[in-house]
Amino acid sequence: MRTERPVEAVAVSAALMILLLVWAGLAPAPIRAAAPPPPMTPAQISQLGGQDLIDAAEREGHMVLYTANTESEADHLAQRFMEQFPRVQVEVVRRGGGELYELIAAELTANKFRGDVIEQSSPALLTRLQQLFVVLDHYTSPSDSAYKTPYVVPGLIHAPWLILHGFAYNSAAVTTKPSSWKDLLNPAFDGRRSVVAATAGGCAESVWYVLDRLYGDSFWRDVAARKPVVSTSNGLMLQMVTRGQVLITTMLDEAARPEIRRGAPVTMVYPTEGVAPCPTVSGVVRKAAHPNAARLWENWSLSELGQDVWVKEFGLFSLRTGMPAPTGITPPSKILWFDPQTLIIHRDEIVKRWTQIFNYTP
Repeated sequence: MRTERPVEAVAVSAALMILLLVWAGLAPAPIRAAAPPPPMTPAQISQLGGQDLIDAAEREGHMVLYTANTESEADHLAQRFMEQFPRVQVEVVRRGGGELYELIAAELTANKFRGDVIEQSSPALLTRLQQLFVVLDHYTSPSDSAYKTPYVVPGLIHAPWLILHGFAYNSAAVTTKPSSWKDLLNPAFDGRRSVVAATAGGCAESVWYVLDRLYGDSFWRDVAARKPVVSTSNGLMLQMVTRGQVLITTMLDEAARPEIRRGAPVTMVYPTEGVAPCPTVSGVVRKAAHPNAARLWENWSLSELGQDVWVKEFGLFSLRTGMPAPTGITPPSKILWFDPQTLIIHRDEIVKRWTQIFNYTP
């Protein structure tokens, strides 16, 4: 006859075993749960759309985010949101800007699109989705008036996250610190430089458009003549810089900052001539399966709560009026703003011309 031990005794024995293993160095210490965020103030609740919206989102309990943010940032933002609203689970679908457009367009065509919010790095591609599929709902966030930027289409397209496109280099291997876009042409980097492909999405489109405005496409041709490694992935280029396979690369500050915090030999440079702006543009999906959770995400992203994560935890800059600069990060001397309608209208021509000059096949 088998004798069952009381549940309490089993639990105590297991706990003692874990403690002994931890003491012996044979098992990891238990992970402590993150402290819950402090209660929200009435002003914060107002920025989020009010308690009724929060309650409705929690009843839905889920939302699907299609985003072009880097994987680490997208996951971290989702985690912070879920800590604030543990009853709302965020499912992240992440792709680069160009790939995200293709995925959404294919799913919309097949009537399989599940997204509740779209965050796109390319205003041109989000505008194209809206023109082709009327994918976005008209929604005015309580924070809309805090964003003074031409990337916002009032009541439709928002701009929650500001990314800046400069370049990065391996600080352990490069002795003369580069500071200008023209340093990309330094012969010392021949065979060990990389650049982002203009086909990669909105941030890539922006940086090559800005370089064209600064120097004309002769600069494009000079860079292409040096046969750089061309990639659609900032993450891959960053790995190559960290390992010393390449010494210098065009780079998003959003992608570089986490590696820098981890102590990688990477320095992010905002060139003296100015950096290319790359605001993430976003919108709530029309006929979303979880419309209240989608609106709550949009409101949180644009609110001071969401922007605090962006600035204080990522070390990135905010477009929201009144937000401070990240601590310890020297801001760029100049941001080379341009009318996003330029890229919305001329994106295909710019990308085609770039692929011809670089002899690049996506």
